[in-house]
Amino acid sequence: MFETAYQLTYVRDMAASVAFYRQLLSAEPGESAPTFSLFVLVDGSRFGLWSYQSLQPASDFHGVAGGELALTVPTLAQLQACYAAWQQRSWPLLQAPTRMDFGTSCVTADPDGHRIRVFVPAAA
Repeated sequence: MFETAYQLTYVRDMAASVAFYRQLLSAEPGESAPTFSLFVLVDGSRFGLWSYQSLQPASDFHGVAGGELALTVPTLAQLQACYAAWQQRSWPLLQAPTRMDFGTSCVTADPDGHRIRVFVPAAA
């Protein structure tokens, strides 16, 4: 019935968030404005940043992050390289590469505290 248009994340500081996600996603936003930016990922999915101060209708969002963006990589070596890049950038290291039920994952956070999990899925 529905198709996903894109995932939106509310942010406080658009410039800081765009800079963070440029590095995380190794991509430039395909659309960018003072209050909104949209990244198109290699699989065609879209991830948007929306300044919470300009939300319509207005929201009581106060920077309390909930949920997470989950991204996959195909190999453990790529996961470890990703984690090493986070360390070099001094990003928050919420979880070192850890084997879990669904695969091996590591977690960082963006400037607003939104969690970003990168994982290698477990073999089906």
